[in-house]
Amino acid sequence: MASYTLLPWAVDPDNREGMEWNVHIVEAKRPDMRVCFMTSGPEARLNAAFIVRACNSHDALASALQDMVSNFEPFRSRPVGAPNSSARAEQDAQIAAFDKAKAALASIEGEAK
Repeated sequence: MASYTLLPWAVDPDNREGMEWNVHIVEAKRPDMRVCFMTSGPEARLNAAFIVRACNSHDALASALQDMVSNFEPFRSRPVGAPNSSARAEQDAQIAAFDKAKAALASIEGEAK
């Protein structure tokens, strides 16, 4: 089964005369292994850097989400505290954050299929 190019990735600007518009995303340990080219507009280097940061952080973020979802389940069986109390607001925030983490993890796991 094929896999994506090994991480980490890096931004490799093309400094050749007349080619300054061309920015490569490469495998950091093998810069001749190009992942893609960013070739449009002045934001090309920023776009490439953003893609590299996101890809290089992906596995750690997915692992952290998996740990959180596996080891934390907010109390849901009944509301905590009175309506509009700080305890109820904290419970609601924990439930919302947990549900958001589960949805993000499901999205990541869906990409792997």
